[in-house]
Amino acid sequence: MRALVWLRTGSLFGLGVTLGVAACGSDDGSKQQPGASFPSGGEGGAPSAGGGGSDAGDGTRADAGEAAVAGSAGTNAGGMDGEGGKPVSLAGADAGGQATTGGAGGAGGAASEECIVDAPGTLCPAGTADCDGDATDCETDVTSDESNCGRCDRICGAAAQCTSGLCGPTVILDPNVSSNFCSGAFTATTAYMITCWGNNDLSEVRSAPLEPGADVLGTQLKAYNNVSVVAMRGIVVDGTKVLFGLQESPSHLYGFPLSATGPADVSVAYTFENNQRFDDLQLIGDTFWWNHNTHAAAGSVQPSTIEKRAKAETTSTVVVSGLGLSYNLQVFEQHVLWLELRTAQSTVSVYRAPVAGAPAAATELIAVAAAGAFMKRQGDYVYWTHKQASPNGKLRRFKADAPAAEIEDVATGLNLPEGLITDEKYAYFKQLDALYRVPLCGGTPQQLSPVVPAHDSQATSIFHVDDHYVYFSAGLGFGDSTLVRVAK
Repeated sequence: MRALVWLRTGSLFGLGVTLGVAACGSDDGSKQQPGASFPSGGEGGAPSAGGGGSDAGDGTRADAGEAAVAGSAGTNAGGMDGEGGKPVSLAGADAGGQATTGGAGGAGGAASEECIVDAPGTLCPAGTADCDGDATDCETDVTSDESNCGRCDRICGAAAQCTSGLCGPTVILDPNVSSNFCSGAFTATTAYMITCWGNNDLSEVRSAPLEPGADVLGTQLKAYNNVSVVAMRGIVVDGTKVLFGLQESPSHLYGFPLSATGPADVSVAYTFENNQRFDDLQLIGDTFWWNHNTHAAAGSVQPSTIEKRAKAETTSTVVVSGLGLSYNLQVFEQHVLWLELRTAQSTVSVYRAPVAGAPAAATELIAVAAAGAFMKRQGDYVYWTHKQASPNGKLRRFKADAPAAEIEDVATGLNLPEGLITDEKYAYFKQLDALYRVPLCGGTPQQLSPVVPAHDSQATSIFHVDDHYVYFSAGLGFGDSTLVRVAK
């Protein structure tokens, strides 16, 4: 059973909050200030910060469905909970920022997993922690210590500063061209980023080391100025090489070695049918899966399909047909799930179909989401952001293969949550351009970074998380994408 420990404190870095200590595991058993070690609000938009209606959608993020869809004044009337019924509220915060707990989930719901919670020992004053292990004092100022930022042993890394318990960003890649990152692939040492929708029709793939040096321009491996701005999509690591997709006639997956240094290292790896577009390309076992979209302009809703093809095969198989703008495909043992804007007049929603395939008419509507939603798989669940203004923003999840699963609210009262990545313990997302995390099984979101300005286009994406850092886009304007990291 899930155990939850709620602690009421007077202030945290000067902010009056109520905090819940809830996690699927624990980072640190040391003596610290109560609950989360980060401001629960401030620049990133506290659950109690208030706000108006939903995001209007800027029509520029074609992959994420922010396709010129007007926002709503609040939650969607009817159908919000999809066919899963009333959502189960996991540990979280309500619109006023107060800690709340929900009931156990039904089939496939919250009760099916065990969330381990470690209650803290003797509490330290806000902004301090016992990080030397002697359990006798609270000697560390976690508001400004780059090696113990916000909590013990959280190292900001490189030259990143710790301010008010928040680690600043470190720039990994800042190209000297018009960049607008669409997708990325990562190894333990290197990032490989695709730019599409670049100014002057630029599309390119560029690499950069994850430990930055003085030069963060990266290495341009391949560039195109004579293809559609939506043509270069999808990138995956396959053993000792990297593959990326290009929509052409015929379409191809091009490959290059991990150590590639330029265009001479790039060659055709696989040939596909004419005009295949490889949105959300992924390699599962020996089979490629992707969303094939046909729109050519931001905000356009044109037919799409979900397709797959084994490496050894020469033709692609349509798994789900008759869709609108579809993205963020997640493949499970029995089902596929994705986000979709089915018509220009509809709302981005979560859909499910058997992994064996189905036409659009036979797909299952799981939940209405919102323009700008992101979705990721972690274990047996899909997690997605419900991007609306406070208090209607949420992080939600659904047990993908369970026939009678209920939608669960992991965090509520959020303010325009966007971007999403997960590891085995936490979901990471952004609110108003600040990075947050929340335990997978529910809890109070913890702010990890100050505001890192990002243009509301491809720059809302979170691309990767490793043992130490979260990697995401930033950049003030269109074409200004940089890749940054923040300690998790």
